[in-house]
Amino acid sequence: MRKLQNRIIVWPAYFDSSKTQREGRKLPKKLCVASPKVEEIVKAAEALGLNPQPDFEARYPRAWWAEKGYVVTDKIESKRKTLYRIAEKILEFRRT
Repeated sequence: MRKLQNRIIVWPAYFDSSKTQREGRKLPKKLCVASPKVEEIVKAAEALGLNPQPDFEARYPRAWWAEKGYVVTDKIESKRKTLYRIAEKILEFRRT
């Protein structure tokens, strides 16, 4: 896979509260949600101005049997900081 210049790939598994870190969750459970969707990640990234580009047919390598997709977005300083911001937006959208 080629390196992305100032962009990152964001998989729904990163935000899934039902997954363990070994299964792909990247954030603390308090920032995660049940069954995140690619559409939610796109909406959150758009709200943050990160120019999201979704791929709905991709399969997460740790769960190759499930077709979930991913989103390529711009990066805010670091990948972790970008994921935190997206997670906060997803939580905000789910609360309303």
